Amino acid sequence: MARPLWHVISALVPAYVAFARHGSLAGASVLAGAVAVDGDHLVDWALNGGREDYSTRIVVPGHGWEFGVAAIVAARTGLVPAPWRAAAVAFGAGLTCHLILDHARNRPETLLGYAFLWRLANGFDRHRSGWLPSAAWVARYVTSARPAALPALLGAAVATAIIWFATEDPA
Repeated sequence: MARPLWHVISALVPAYVAFARHGSLAGASVLAGAVAVDGDHLVDWALNGGREDYSTRIVVPGHGWEFGVAAIVAARTGLVPAPWRAAAVAFGAGLTCHLILDHARNRPETLLGYAFLWRLANGFDRHRSGWLPSAAWVARYVTSARPAALPALLGAAVATAIIWFATEDPA
């Protein structure tokens, strides 16, 4: 699992770029997408009687590639009011940054492991949603030290590019 510190580190440059180009709301939106989205783990914690357990079910309702894409598309097509467009793109960029890091660290067997609608369609069942069974995942991945610097850098670069190219020039 990617530690919160890596999510913060990966969000610093895109948050700064969003802040410098579009103001504090856009900068904060990157941080919301890249860091605060992990608050959705509380849903799984509550569903599992107050313990962290992803052995059979993975809900994490905010972790979905489609949410970042939807925020960016809505902003770019005018579905989001003009004053909020940069913030919507920044949120989508932050969420994309977060999911790149999570995907690289947590390694679902498919990109769909981080698609909320796919997990929903599969009843949030761990195995059907594209994740190895818990014991097999632990045996394969937890025993190896995997630094997060490269995935954090990749997430930061993609998020920064999204902010730079998908938002209006502040002129």
